[in-house]
Amino acid sequence: MGDSKRVTVEKFTESISFDKQLYKHDIRGSKAHASMLAKQGLISVSDRDSILKDMVGEPAKKLHSARSRNDQVLTDFRLWCRDAIDRIVASIGHLQVALVELALKNEGLIIPGYTHTFTEGTTCFVATSTLSICGAAQPLRSKLERLEPGCMCTTGTGLPIDRFMTSYSLGFTAPIRSSIDAVSDRDFVLEFLSTNSMIKVHLSRLGEECVLWASEEFGFITPSDSISSGSSIMPQKKIPDPMELVRGKSARVIGDLVTLLTLCKGLPLAYNRDLQGIPFRTSHDIVGRSVALCVSKNCLSLDELRSVNPVFDDDVYEFLGVENTVKKFSSHGSTDSACVANQIDYWVAELELNRSKPH
Repeated sequence: MGDSKRVTVEKFTESISFDKQLYKHDIRGSKAHASMLAKQGLISVSDRDSILKDMVGEPAKKLHSARSRNDQVLTDFRLWCRDAIDRIVASIGHLQVALVELALKNEGLIIPGYTHTFTEGTTCFVATSTLSICGAAQPLRSKLERLEPGCMCTTGTGLPIDRFMTSYSLGFTAPIRSSIDAVSDRDFVLEFLSTNSMIKVHLSRLGEECVLWASEEFGFITPSDSISSGSSIMPQKKIPDPMELVRGKSARVIGDLVTLLTLCKGLPLAYNRDLQGIPFRTSHDIVGRSVALCVSKNCLSLDELRSVNPVFDDDVYEFLGVENTVKKFSSHGSTDSACVANQIDYWVAELELNRSKPH
């Protein structure tokens, strides 16, 4: 029964069937991270080269240094979204050209204009609304100019990493200022889906126009055989199937936006499994076994810690305890007191507030 439950839980919680779409972006992010770790002296150059070439063996385990699954997946996802936006903008560009060429081909052609579906004067063939799709996704890319590497699960890291180097090497302008914001933020996805939804609404309306114009009642256009289908009982019909499907598939995109909005509305800071799913690295094993032993004995001596793994040294107690832990979070944007004070100073200046006189 236990094994059966475990298999059921694994099937329910697995995400590799979705995450595999990010493999190219994960490789790019991992290469950038490995190069930064080597520059900072956290791994050797030979380990870096081994990781960059084949990512196997002991050197590959070091790739988890100063990087949690949270910021790893967020980095991958931002890279994926950025590439997806570029593809969408390129596709919109092709549509722009097609619409403008259609307008030029039918320049001067007059057809009825409508309000409330009643004829209301006349208009040119290609209405302004059909061209409103142009450039709709272009501003969205600016939302993806900052990156979250080195934020760990939410607090940052005490290792001397260079978040700026990783961000620059992946084509971003800077790391995200706050580590908590970095791993919890999904605004860029929501805005991505929102823009996609607006684009699909425009495309759906354009599709509806084409479906109406192809009907016998309107008769403004006649779909060619290559983009239309006939009826099973009335073969003379030319049904503009692609335009009906453009109209219908808009519901799926709008549904994706509503789904993510609903998912995000109840999530506390900073990170939650609702948002992703790459499994923990084996490097957590030592800490996990140490914590389990500590819970059973309430306190651990150095010898007991070394019984878990000989990696522990005399300075281990400098890293234990709440205050010591917080002090070690020194990476840019982390939750150390000094880093938090720097973030507050930034926003005080940005909002032109008086730090000594809070409102």
